[in-house]
Amino acid sequence: MNNEMLSYLLNTEGTWLWIDCSIYNFTTFNYVEGSIDPPPNELTFPPKVDPEYFATLISVTLRSQMRFCVRSKGKTLIYDSDLRAIEACPVILASTLSYPKNVLKIERRSPYPPLEHGTAATVFKQAYHITDLSKEAQERQKQISKMLEALPTQPIETPNSFVYPTCPEELTNMIQQLAQDYYQYHTNIRIPNPRNIFTNGATETLSCMPFQAAIASIHDAASKATKWVQTEDHAPYFRYEKPSGSSIIEYKTGRKDEVFNSKTTTSLWQQVQKFSDSSNDVLLALCAHFIRPSEEDGTTWFFASQYLSDRGLAKITKGENTVQRRTAGHRHEDIAEVGNHLDLLENIWITIDQTIDQPSNGKKKRKKRQFTHQGRLLMIEERITQKDLHGENNSDLEIAWRIRPGSWLRPFLEAPNRQVANLFQKSLQYDPYRQQWEKRLSRYFMFFGHMETRGGGGTFNRNIKKLLQEVSLSVDSEHPKRTKKRFEEAMNQLVADNIINEWYYQGSVDTAKRGWVTSWLDLMITIHIAPVKRLT
Repeated sequence: MNNEMLSYLLNTEGTWLWIDCSIYNFTTFNYVEGSIDPPPNELTFPPKVDPEYFATLISVTLRSQMRFCVRSKGKTLIYDSDLRAIEACPVILASTLSYPKNVLKIERRSPYPPLEHGTAATVFKQAYHITDLSKEAQERQKQISKMLEALPTQPIETPNSFVYPTCPEELTNMIQQLAQDYYQYHTNIRIPNPRNIFTNGATETLSCMPFQAAIASIHDAASKATKWVQTEDHAPYFRYEKPSGSSIIEYKTGRKDEVFNSKTTTSLWQQVQKFSDSSNDVLLALCAHFIRPSEEDGTTWFFASQYLSDRGLAKITKGENTVQRRTAGHRHEDIAEVGNHLDLLENIWITIDQTIDQPSNGKKKRKKRQFTHQGRLLMIEERITQKDLHGENNSDLEIAWRIRPGSWLRPFLEAPNRQVANLFQKSLQYDPYRQQWEKRLSRYFMFFGHMETRGGGGTFNRNIKKLLQEVSLSVDSEHPKRTKKRFEEAMNQLVADNIINEWYYQGSVDTAKRGWVTSWLDLMITIHIAPVKRLT
């Protein structure tokens, strides 16, 4: 850091920053907000940002968290995983020290930070002190201090920016966890607590055609992706058509420099094939939050722990014996899976072309207009992560996300085009593997049953073949009786769980006759849904 760089810093009395082998009188950098998406290993800079300043900012953040960073010949070399880590946890750890105000730099001739490292920190433009944090975090900093003091002395004659200290993994993990503690404190000041969105086992979620398209595309992707289209010169896409219009679902990163060739489209196709019924569970629950966002700007915080609880997944317990046990949260694998689904969902782009209603003045018949739109389904704007120092996996774990819906949603949340349906909590709780039929059929009746009856209850008819096609449930051609039995078991389970109240065939088939399955698929069924009380 040169003298010009020091001019970016305002004196903050008693707070010092460790850079390489020296400590500097410190204040808050002006952070550049936005997504950082560099090529592997070499840092690039957003437009209209001084590269030297930006590179210094990134390297200071990395080094303060004991993450690898080397600047040489105008380049900043880092690990991609570390860059993603500081995007999720943009904290600069600093030290509270007593030196005269007019002193700007102290050369320590040691590759390690001072013992007070982590007694102060900044997150964006906000400064914090260790006393702001929990007692557990304060104790963590004390342990860091003791471990730094116990390190063998590695004196160097001249401070050198290329000296990179070798630290025990436990110390590195503790320093990075302390950074997480600061960021957790920073975000907790301004984010709400996890919300239980369900009332009497149900909540409202979206039911508009574009949302149905997204759900249908994921159903199909999870069932061999027979309706998705893969080409070498275009992102994988899925077309969804209804009488009112159409929606095209594409899977791509959306970067301006994104190119489509055999290599990139193969990679995107592999991502599409990772979608599952659990991906739709996350999307359905998330969109229930979009209807009542936690933030005034329309974004909402989505917590893995609350979602997993809504799904009925039990928390793990720990203890020395079977008598003294304590709840220890959800399994890391379950929490990580939520983040994986959100990463997939963020790459969904939607193109809408359909007719919607125009607002009416109450005197004339409501007019229709054509609504077209192209954009992301949703955008993740912030992430909260944590590190488990006592588990087998010390990697950073995302536990909450601030998410903004794409602007396509706005017309469908306001009159006269507001389209919502009742999502039953039981639908989320069905096992995505053992109860796939119950899960998908319950979603169908959420969209078309409860929406068609407008929550007032009623009776409607459906063709079995079209019903199964809509939710991408296939017929076992070698054992069609198994398919019929599985369908009937699922429908009866929906009755038992009060998602529908009754169902029956309109007619019958003789399963002893050759080709009976075609006749069965052509049958109509009648479904009765009882009135649903309006959710508050």
